[in-house]
Amino acid sequence: KGRNRRLLYLRNKPLGAALFQDRTLQRQPLQTVYLSTYDVPLVSDQVPDLNHGKLIGRQSVFILRGRPLQVSEYFLPAFMRYLAGKPKSF
Repeated sequence: KGRNRRLLYLRNKPLGAALFQDRTLQRQPLQTVYLSTYDVPLVSDQVPDLNHGKLIGRQSVFILRGRPLQVSEYFLPAFMRYLAGKPKSF
């Protein structure tokens, strides 16, 4: 039950598209976060070139119709290498 339940059925629709179309959405400040891959062995096994066993990420809490939704994104080493090779204006 509830209007936010629609988020369970996005299928191929990006989460951001569903969130940002809602006019009631409020977003709390972004936070930089680190995930220790030693606590998540599957990640360590699948991504052998981790930076000292940590993934850098960002997380934010969205308030959608009065209910909090925490969204966390983590960046894999290949993406970080890609960014490192880009000009500062990227």
